[in-house]
This record gives sequence, C-alpha cells and structure tokens, in this order.
Amino acid sequence: MKSGLIPPAKGDPKHNPEYEGIDTFEAMAQKGLWIIDRVVQEELKGGVDLSSNSWYIPKK
Repeated sequence: MKSGLIPPAKGDPKHNPEYEGIDTFEAMAQKGLWIIDRVVQEELKGGVDLSSNSWYIPKK
C-alpha cells in the first residue's frame, strides 16, 4: 500500500538514499512552514514578522 507522502527529490539535502521514499518529521515540518508562509504572503497579502516569529494577516 502506498502512502500519501511525496519522497524528497534526489537533489534535496534531506534526501536519504538509504530510506528511499521516507521523509523525516523535521523535513515535513519545514515544508509545511514554507507552504504556510507562501499562502500568508501571496494569497492573504500578509507577511511574516521575524522578530516575533509570527504571521500577520491584514483585516479586509
């Protein structure tokens, strides 16, 4: 049975040839944060406050 996980690409620094198709929790968490950052910035026209380590989303 296949899982829904997408294995890291061979050029990805998290790619581990010993565990083909298995990602690490840390790598998945980092990818999730990148996705959230993009959505907040591009779709919601918000931003990331690095000093407080938080996202901000403008009221409409």
